[in-house]
Amino acid sequence: MSILEHRDRGRLGLALGVAFLVLGQAGSLRADFAVFRAPSRTVSLFVLPGESAPFNLATYAGVTPEALGRFEVTSDRVQVTLDDSGRFQLEAPPEVGIYPVRFQERAAQNLARPAPYRVQVVVMTPAEDVHNGLLNGYPVGHFPADHLNDLWRFQSPRGFVEITEANRDTPLTDHFTLGELDCKLEAPYPHYAAVQTALLVKLEGLCDALLSRGLPGDHMKVLSGFRTPEYNRAIGNRTTYSRHIAGDAADVFVDRDGDDRMDDLNGDGRINRRDSRFLLALVDEMDRSAGYGSLVGGASAYRANREHGPFLHVDTRGYPARW
Repeated sequence: MSILEHRDRGRLGLALGVAFLVLGQAGSLRADFAVFRAPSRTVSLFVLPGESAPFNLATYAGVTPEALGRFEVTSDRVQVTLDDSGRFQLEAPPEVGIYPVRFQERAAQNLARPAPYRVQVVVMTPAEDVHNGLLNGYPVGHFPADHLNDLWRFQSPRGFVEITEANRDTPLTDHFTLGELDCKLEAPYPHYAAVQTALLVKLEGLCDALLSRGLPGDHMKVLSGFRTPEYNRAIGNRTTYSRHIAGDAADVFVDRDGDDRMDDLNGDGRINRRDSRFLLALVDEMDRSAGYGSLVGGASAYRANREHGPFLHVDTRGYPARW
């Protein structure tokens, strides 16, 4: 199977458009099935066992639908078909796990093959398998009911990604692995987490915005990703509808020198809240842009404390929020 020839985008940092292809009930706020044009050649889609998810490679790669014949598709367990609308349908296997699908463009004559696009089809454990707040012994917790008004737009996770010692280093995007989004709760493996595609795409966009300015966007670290509701309260967050428990929020910082603290991003010779505000300004630009406006959300620049350096909170709640 294949897809079209297209010109090399050069740097993958031109995220020029966002197209949502969402399955499920009309008006759903979930971005689990969203497909975007993005700067990462690796994207993850989160599905339930046996579920089919659309992947619009034309949009994602920035090619015309007619070009889809120049891509070879390889997958061991995921059934891949091309529908009449020019979208690939990825049918997940019935077992929980992470299943890669590779889209390799054939090289033009006398040219090297371009790097492939990789889709990680992440088959989640259904939320219905949680009993009394436990999932296979892990205290994933008790989630609030859906709250879909304009203020909260919260939906309880419909499934959870299984995280083990063996798979925690699996890349979800070019710059972020599964284990980085895991809750910091100390518990035996397996762990379970909610993660949304929209957050991953926005984080990759932020990495790209830094790289385009000559800054180390490829050294972004996650201070906090998914949190169970009980862990979220234990660390002092009393927000009932926290985006961290929804799986579409992360606290991040840039750390090129490996000291586990924010770098001097604004070049003033100091490391303080001004550096997290530098990241906030980039997110402000993204939220106003045509490329990332559909991923608009909350963001806030935090100062350092005794436990960590300054950092940025970013999420994709669906409306702008700053605090």
